[in-house]
Amino acid sequence: MKQHGESAMRVAALLNSHPEVERVNYPLLPGHPQHELAVSQMSGPTGLLSFELRGGEPAVRKFIDSLQWFKIGVSWGGFESLVYATAIGWQRDAVAGTEYESRVDKLVRLSIGLEDAEDLLEDVERALSRI
Repeated sequence: MKQHGESAMRVAALLNSHPEVERVNYPLLPGHPQHELAVSQMSGPTGLLSFELRGGEPAVRKFIDSLQWFKIGVSWGGFESLVYATAIGWQRDAVAGTEYESRVDKLVRLSIGLEDAEDLLEDVERALSRI
């Protein structure tokens, strides 16, 4: 779990500083609106996070298609890194008419696995550069 969390924190920080990323949903990042609450309730970082790309669904598709280390998947909890995007998945209708509908097309969810953090960072950076 420690490896999941530490690698996720590094990926979240990278995403948070990238111009193609509109928002990172990871409360352990300093500056996140719920950072203080997360720090008070959690003993360490988690391997799950999401983020929103400025380019919407086309950017999400290009990003996911460019990843090499992440596998498309909806089942969190394994040792491998997974990516899922509601805009291209089966859950899109579940948010229709909700407060989240406007964010669906640009949302990407990641489950960070046990691969080398440097490999994951390079993979994410490369995929973002292809948007």
